[in-house]
Amino acid sequence: MKPYKILIADDDRPSREVLKQFIKPLPQFDVCGEASNGDELINQSAVHQPDLILMDICMPLINGINAIKEIIKFSPHVKFIIITGHEKFAVEAFNLSALDYIVKPVERARLFTALQKAAAQFDYMNREKERVSAKKLLMKNKGSVSFIAYDDIVFVEKSERKAHIHTLSQVYETTDTLDTLARKLDERFLSAHRSFIINIDWIENITPVDETFKVSFRNYSETAHISKHKISSIQKAIQSYSR
Repeated sequence: MKPYKILIADDDRPSREVLKQFIKPLPQFDVCGEASNGDELINQSAVHQPDLILMDICMPLINGINAIKEIIKFSPHVKFIIITGHEKFAVEAFNLSALDYIVKPVERARLFTALQKAAAQFDYMNREKERVSAKKLLMKNKGSVSFIAYDDIVFVEKSERKAHIHTLSQVYETTDTLDTLARKLDERFLSAHRSFIINIDWIENITPVDETFKVSFRNYSETAHISKHKISSIQKAIQSYSR
């Protein structure tokens, strides 16, 4: 299994070096990048798509709390651990679903405990993905019957009186309504717009476009949309599902 990717964000270079040295012996983790301010943190997160961010809060340009709020808009699955010299941000950090909150100076054992917690959560999420990947959607169309693995469905799109089910290899057409399909699918699938149901397992990033939000998917060129009225609930659902 590939190691989980960690991005380290701290304006103090020696602090970043200490964290890298602590993480280096751990085979299940790999440091994929660094950031010295909140703006770099956002940019590096977009480039590297880390699984986990170890971050300070008091950084130049954009503080850590505001940076993570921006990051989860385009990378909703990312997890983060706060490492800071201040205790006063703890409530706000946990309101954003921080995995842990470590007050400096960082002790090796304390960091390992937090990383073990993160690894356990990632492992659980991977097992759940394997468990649900066996589920299939039964679809009837013009006398034929198709079985589509839930795991293969990227998103569903309404097209006039029909629905198109997008997978990496094929687009299936059905006369089922989006409401009907939503009732058949599991918790990974969210009604994001009156014309779209999205599979959050496939989301790569979410970006604002005019009055909606565009959803891009891993290894798939087609995009979907999230209504501006649903973006907040979608982000909360993604965070809850990813815990």
